[in-house]
Amino acid sequence: MHIFVDETGSFSGVGKFPSISLVGALIVPDSRLASLEKKYAKLRKSFPKDERGEVKGRLLNEQEIARVVPLLSEHSALFEAASIDLGLHTEQGLIAFQAQTAERMTDGLTDRHTESLKAQVWDYRRRFEAFKLPLMVQTIVTFEFFPRLIEFGIMYFSTRRPEELGKFNWVIDAKGTMSTPTEWESGGL
Repeated sequence: MHIFVDETGSFSGVGKFPSISLVGALIVPDSRLASLEKKYAKLRKSFPKDERGEVKGRLLNEQEIARVVPLLSEHSALFEAASIDLGLHTEQGLIAFQAQTAERMTDGLTDRHTESLKAQVWDYRRRFEAFKLPLMVQTIVTFEFFPRLIEFGIMYFSTRRPEELGKFNWVIDAKGTMSTPTEWESGGL
């Protein structure tokens, strides 16, 4: 199966209702991917695109979306998402959450752990503590989302297309490049 992951929203706008951000994933069976890509390419020609030539959901109208959904269904694709409305949160609450989460990263370390493992976990903690709030929120939403995404995809395809469970192909929309990754991409968290 192919799993395409992307996000939308700025993961900012704390206290400014509504301020919704989302991490979503489209799961497409290997056996249906080529056909889906071919049929979507025909639809894509008529869709509005941003300055880089990329189709963005925010640019699509209801009729254009209504043309994509049946195509995904026809190809046994699944969509799963996790969202947050930062308009319902406060900066103080997010700062406290970040501190508590960072504390939990290291509070279970003991002398029974190797020095290299402890150093690595402390390094991850310091990086996480240094994240700006939007990056911290996006990281948490993503990491909370992935286990559910994997469980959902496996359960769905195990009864319908078990052959799809032999290989997972992840395509995660990167923002940086291999030579200049973003802070989130290089964080190793």
